[in-house]
Amino acid sequence: MAEPINYGSNITLLSGPDAGRVLEIHPIRPNLVCTSTTPPGGLEGKLIYVGSGYLEDFDGVEVNGSIVIMDWYTMDRWINAAKLGAKAVIFIPPKRIITSPLGWSKRLKYLDNVPFKFPRFYVERDGATILLDNLGEDVRIVANQTWTKVQVMNVYAFLKGKDPEKADKFFVLTSYYDSYSPAPSVAPGAQEATGISALLELAKYFSSNPPDYSILFIAFGGHHQALTGSSYWATESFRPVDDPRRNETFEENYSVQINLDLQTGTDIPYFTSYLGAWSENARSYWDEGLYWELLANFFRQVVEDLNEKKPAGMPEAGYRVRAHGGLYGYAGLLTETEHIPTQPWKEFPYDHEPALLNCMPAYTITTAFDDRPVYGEPFDTLELVNFDNLKTQLEIIRVFLVRLFNMSDDEYNQYVKRLKDREKNWLSSRTYDWHMIRGVVAEWSRNVADYVPVPNSLVTFTSIGGRGIGPFIYLRRFTFTDEYGRFEFTGANQWDAIWAITAWKVNRYGNVIYAPDLGIHAWAPIVQNFGYRVGADRYCDVGFLVVFKAASLVLFDIISTSSLSLAETETGIQYPILTVYQSDVHLPPESHSYWQYGTEVTVVNVPPDVPIEVLWKFGVERFPRGVVANITEKKILGFGYKLKVGEVVHLPLTSLIYADAFCKLNDERYKLLREFVPNLEEYDAFKNHLRAKELINEARDAFSNHKYLKAYRLILEAWDLSYKSYRYSRKWFEDTSLAVPFFAALMIPFVIIVEKLTFNLRGFKKIISYLGIFSVTLTAFYVLHPGFHIAASPVMIIIGFSVLILSFPILMVLLRYASEFIRVVRITRIGMHEVGMSR
Repeated sequence: MAEPINYGSNITLLSGPDAGRVLEIHPIRPNLVCTSTTPPGGLEGKLIYVGSGYLEDFDGVEVNGSIVIMDWYTMDRWINAAKLGAKAVIFIPPKRIITSPLGWSKRLKYLDNVPFKFPRFYVERDGATILLDNLGEDVRIVANQTWTKVQVMNVYAFLKGKDPEKADKFFVLTSYYDSYSPAPSVAPGAQEATGISALLELAKYFSSNPPDYSILFIAFGGHHQALTGSSYWATESFRPVDDPRRNETFEENYSVQINLDLQTGTDIPYFTSYLGAWSENARSYWDEGLYWELLANFFRQVVEDLNEKKPAGMPEAGYRVRAHGGLYGYAGLLTETEHIPTQPWKEFPYDHEPALLNCMPAYTITTAFDDRPVYGEPFDTLELVNFDNLKTQLEIIRVFLVRLFNMSDDEYNQYVKRLKDREKNWLSSRTYDWHMIRGVVAEWSRNVADYVPVPNSLVTFTSIGGRGIGPFIYLRRFTFTDEYGRFEFTGANQWDAIWAITAWKVNRYGNVIYAPDLGIHAWAPIVQNFGYRVGADRYCDVGFLVVFKAASLVLFDIISTSSLSLAETETGIQYPILTVYQSDVHLPPESHSYWQYGTEVTVVNVPPDVPIEVLWKFGVERFPRGVVANITEKKILGFGYKLKVGEVVHLPLTSLIYADAFCKLNDERYKLLREFVPNLEEYDAFKNHLRAKELINEARDAFSNHKYLKAYRLILEAWDLSYKSYRYSRKWFEDTSLAVPFFAALMIPFVIIVEKLTFNLRGFKKIISYLGIFSVTLTAFYVLHPGFHIAASPVMIIIGFSVLILSFPILMVLLRYASEFIRVVRITRIGMHEVGMSR
């Protein structure tokens, strides 16, 4: 698989008392594929601190060109720094730990669906203290974060059971050994390590105390890339029924997988077959829910027996557990109405899921009622582990596993064999519930008029939802294509899940040089449901993922100025629609794509060396809300933005560009309107235009004085007023210019009638009369009607309509001759069947 590896990143103080000091920093994960690698020579700027990162926190300091320090729990407000022109952001550890619902604090440090090139870093506590002591000083950041092909390894160990009659059958005890962090090079993962630590201790215990049944121990890798390790194991171990490589003996002797995914927030273990992160709609899981509850009942019974015996060292109130076997509700020694939900925010994959989706019994033991406040954080360190809670959980788990691995024949038949026998009814579903994805990354070549493979491309495979499944941070995989542009993902979940699959190529600095092509050469759609297209070999071939050589244009604030979010109408929320044009011809380029993160950031990938303009509006609107065309007073239609391959252009304060573009367009139109609209100054639209220009100047003054919140408010007001004025002027221009084709259509009949009524000449004089009336009428229209000044080419419109009208008699003659010819042919072939008779 592919992972962003930090090959050395640091910040050097260039001025102040600590000048020359070098501190280690850690790049944040890429925004989709754009790494935090710095350009040659690094990034230099003054160090500023903005706390929580709200706009008012930036007031009073120069943000443009600076290096910004922000607190950790700031959601996605680092985008404000980029919006104001900062070069990079450095996050510092929090002073106290707080719970972050759904892990948003770490997820929003990077954008998992937008290739936004903006360097972000994390500095550990000692380094943060030094940086905060050097605010206002010049610094240089040098970072090298590179996508690298890494090998995921599973570690296996097998312990043969001591009972010869039972040793052929085995249980599988698993956990994962890697850790996660939004800054991959600092991922201590102390809480995550409790699962693999428990697995090692249990392996040590059972090695000294062999059970009756055998045990297969597995330490999985690649957990945080959509369970890559456990997916590979399940794919290789449980093949479709008609696959000649299927190991039926292995499946027959397989009993149950027990996966350990522990935390230490509470001392209550939770036994579950939960599938909510990948899809709760695995068909066997859905239809056999009561049978999945069997082993959960056994888990509860073991703990109840333990509480009755009251062994030494047991908590005074007894051991508490939670168990949930199937889809038929929670059950256990604690009731849902008495306590908070068992999993406050956990909708992420467990390593038992691939086996379960292959119709094999599998469960996870995790920790109940733990909101995991430091899970996956770069400060998940050892001192935050509650070893007392861990000890209590392991005592319960050890007793349960000892009972499980030493089951009597009757217990095995009741709790394990019954479930396995029911699962056999669903083995034919494996092909659809679990499969592989493959395809080829290619670009369209004009030279060969075909698709040409692009080797060493980076392919992303991401869950974006489906029935019973939600988009989540850990359901992503990355891989490289081979020298022929081919790629493959092992293990994709089932038939009702929806995934996005895209291909990219980035240069050594993390800039996009190949992007998905959503233009006329696009082949496979980005968003797909794979389950219904799986072949007998368990593969789904998506065909070509088409890419093109690209540059990146970054926009901010795709919002409604009235709601400061998406537009809302009576029919619901309206999402923005972007249109990309070549500004010199005002037609869409052959290749382009764009990617949006809500209303905050939009990245438009465009072909190089082509002037590009971008217009966007909300779905129900007639006119664009924003125009990005590099408009100047010299060229009112704009020069467009012409970029090189891999070039990234940020447009800070894009909302100011929108407002300024509308004002320039309105200036040009109101100059013409003054000639035809008396008292134009009294119209609200014109007053809005003048006020918008004043607000833009005030906003620029506020921005130069580092009053960013005030500047932003002024910009939004100016944008709103200029847009309203633009709508009026454009509607007036369009409605007025539409009169030109109307008059053009009537021009020839009008000239003929007037000549007949006034002159009624003959011969050559009649032609002169027609031309004279035509010229006088056209001149009168041009002088009296503003539409003839506004239309791009009114003379050509009139000539075109005139030619069309004059061609009608010719068309009628041609139709008459054609009809007569057909009649003659018909009579020749089949004889006379009709006779024309007069009345």
